[in-house]
Amino acid sequence: MLQTTKRAEAQASVSVDLGATDSYLSALRHDGMALWFVIWPMLGGMVTEREHVGVDVVVTSHGRLLRGHGEADKQGSIYAPAQKRALAVALNRAIRDAYAH
Repeated sequence: MLQTTKRAEAQASVSVDLGATDSYLSALRHDGMALWFVIWPMLGGMVTEREHVGVDVVVTSHGRLLRGHGEADKQGSIYAPAQKRALAVALNRAIRDAYAH
């Protein structure tokens, strides 16, 4: 259940499309020595991956059927995974799009 601004409940259905993931650390699978050159930048928050996510949302509120779509392309590190960041932004955009119409 979603809470709307009028304190009414809303039903939501969400479809998520996880796009391609670009992992900048994939070279470590082939060359373990490379780890020594990236360990300190990684601990400092270096970007390690990139993720693209698309979200479609259908919301039923006050007898109305609302549809929205959102996409996001985000970078991530070992502290903030790209997939979680992209999903949060895409979902926010999809809900905003649904209520904008």
